[in-house]
Amino acid sequence: MSYSEIGSSTPVHDGYSKVTGALLYTGDLQKPGTLHMKFLLSPRAHCRILSFDLSEAEKVPGVRKIYTCFSTPSRLYNSAKRFDGHDIVEDESLFPRTLRFKGDFAAAVAADSPEAAAKAVRLIRMETEDLPAVFSLDDALKPGAPAANDAVLGSNRIADITVGYGEPESELARASKVYEDVKETPAIHHLALEPHTVLAKYRERRKLVIQSSTQNSFGVRLLLSELLDMPRSRIQVIKPAMGGAFGAKIPMILEPYAAVAALELGAPVRIELTRKEVFLCTRTRHASKTRIRTSVSRDGKILAQEIDYLINAGAYCTQSVNVAAAAAHKAVKLYRIPHFRITATPVYTNLPVAGAMRGYGSPQLYFAVQTHLKRIADDLGMDFVAFQKQNLIHPDSTEPVYGSPIGNPRPLDCVRTGEELFGWEEKSRSVPPEGFLRGSGMAVGMHGNGVFKVHVDFTGIHIKLNEDGTLVFFTGSHDMGNGSVTLQKMILAEELKIPAEKMEAIETDTDSCPWNLGDFASRGVFVSAQAARKSALLMKDLLLNEAVLYWESRDWPCQPGELALGKELILQTGTDRSVSLQELLLFIYQVRQFSPEVTGSHANEADRTSYGAHFAEVEICRKTGDLRITDYAAVHDVGKVLNRMGIEGQLEGAIQISTGFALCEEMVFDEMGALKNGNLKKYRTIDAATMPRKIRMAFIEEGDEPGPYGAKSIGECSVVPGAPAIANAVASALGCYPDRLPVSKEWIIEKLKEKDLFLGDPEEDVTGV
Repeated sequence: MSYSEIGSSTPVHDGYSKVTGALLYTGDLQKPGTLHMKFLLSPRAHCRILSFDLSEAEKVPGVRKIYTCFSTPSRLYNSAKRFDGHDIVEDESLFPRTLRFKGDFAAAVAADSPEAAAKAVRLIRMETEDLPAVFSLDDALKPGAPAANDAVLGSNRIADITVGYGEPESELARASKVYEDVKETPAIHHLALEPHTVLAKYRERRKLVIQSSTQNSFGVRLLLSELLDMPRSRIQVIKPAMGGAFGAKIPMILEPYAAVAALELGAPVRIELTRKEVFLCTRTRHASKTRIRTSVSRDGKILAQEIDYLINAGAYCTQSVNVAAAAAHKAVKLYRIPHFRITATPVYTNLPVAGAMRGYGSPQLYFAVQTHLKRIADDLGMDFVAFQKQNLIHPDSTEPVYGSPIGNPRPLDCVRTGEELFGWEEKSRSVPPEGFLRGSGMAVGMHGNGVFKVHVDFTGIHIKLNEDGTLVFFTGSHDMGNGSVTLQKMILAEELKIPAEKMEAIETDTDSCPWNLGDFASRGVFVSAQAARKSALLMKDLLLNEAVLYWESRDWPCQPGELALGKELILQTGTDRSVSLQELLLFIYQVRQFSPEVTGSHANEADRTSYGAHFAEVEICRKTGDLRITDYAAVHDVGKVLNRMGIEGQLEGAIQISTGFALCEEMVFDEMGALKNGNLKKYRTIDAATMPRKIRMAFIEEGDEPGPYGAKSIGECSVVPGAPAIANAVASALGCYPDRLPVSKEWIIEKLKEKDLFLGDPEEDVTGV
């Protein structure tokens, strides 16, 4: 089919406001008489609070209230709860009596200015009793290890999620050769440009209004309702413009503190974390340790595989069970393996809390799987692309645990297209410049679309047409800069033939917008965009039915099937009759006397998966150990491209995240659990100058119902194959296999020296700071 809007390149709808500085983020919002809150953070990795001395802190001019575990509710909750009935470990409280990591909230001060609040925090005296702490996955799982969090479970092993089929254990036991690897990834940070910020006010002592940079406004409302024992009709959560999130803004973190203070003090309360606090007090990507055992046939067919996947939850559970379960259940949808089992285990430690980050457990797991399979293919003397082709699922494959259809999975097309786009065969024969090593690598990854089968999974969109033919729609989608609201405008323009510039979006206000689960799990296209399309079709039906009545009023009888929408027109097909949209709307308002409004919802009832294949070429300087990515190609199975500019931007951003994960990003902790690099100066990231020199991309558009126009998401899938593709390129260049991320300059120099390939001065420190 041909479309007027779908498939075009459309800039984000608020782009002009962003680049001119006119767009207001949560941090820009100011209310008269606003109070400011600052936190006292735990100085210990694990300790019990014995007492507070607040006397000096309370003397600071402007201090209104100091909150501690002795003056606030102790009710347990889970900050990532999403809907009523959500079965999830509840082990958090506002100010716990037992502090469980360096950065845990010990106390808070509300004051007239941020300076007064910060000064008072420094004057709080807290007496504590140290408790034993554990930081690594291995230490946490040792027999007799101290409990990092005994609030609910009393065990560091939060859950064991096992997914599998066949008899992998017996197949591996009788295999002539079993390949085994242990792979590790560190905690990394989301590093959204906008820090976590919230503004709470208690309007007319009746309505609690929360303005927050959140991905989960209805979840925040639910949690506040339960914690504060308030009906949801008296809680309004609004998301202003958001400057990035990547999963870190799904859970409720700051909102309850601002809410409690606003309710008690009767004034607006504002919290904005510093960058150091964002590193410590929000969420991280889970550190992981993965043990894989695989047997293969001589011609490279995978026969059996067992995976033990450990993830470091940090001090509180939050989303860790969900992350582990999601990664485990997705793992069965990539390869055709007769015997398979994965056990995913989230583990408590006394480190900062881990949670959702773009990819939701898959980037860590697929680094392990893809680098492990690369080593197997090399040992068999097989080209890795050929190995992938032999084992990947086919379009007619079914999910092997339950036998349910996967839809129209196209990982094979991704590999074949990427192989040609990248020039895989030619790259294998290329000669590096003198003094350099060169290698090419590739990897395949996947991710789901929505949370069907696991959680409630629907989005609602409300549309209203004004008398002049303009349109206002109300969406619970949380645009994080990724263009989800822009896409919804495109869909409404496609179906209703109304220009997008005549539309306005009311975005993410729990009082006016229909319910939405939240923006995560790659729901933006597959669920929320389909809700926009369904709402548009309802409005289309309304307009066509009203047009029949309009023509009848002029003695021009017709049927809805004879009518069609044109550009701001309703046409009677086969005739020259038409009515402008504005004229019809005046008829509706003045003659029919009602407001043309519709609400449509889409409940996801399909388990669909997006796939991608990434290819990378690297060059390594033998004198300095410096690595540069000289060529990069990425191909994704997305069903249908809806906004070409948007999807290309999503993929480019994902390559940046993946490159940082592969080469430099890591949260480094000392032996006492303190974060050593929790600022932008010390935390290494990838900038524009260190991005791949050349990036090419392509999209497989074979359609996958019931996505809108056959579309699937790319958002999270796009970060899964990148890091292992780069790591495999390094392995090809050096002839050794990275078992841990990041593949740092220090590690490269160490391997160059081991292989007697280093050309620099062995005594000179070339690793940098």
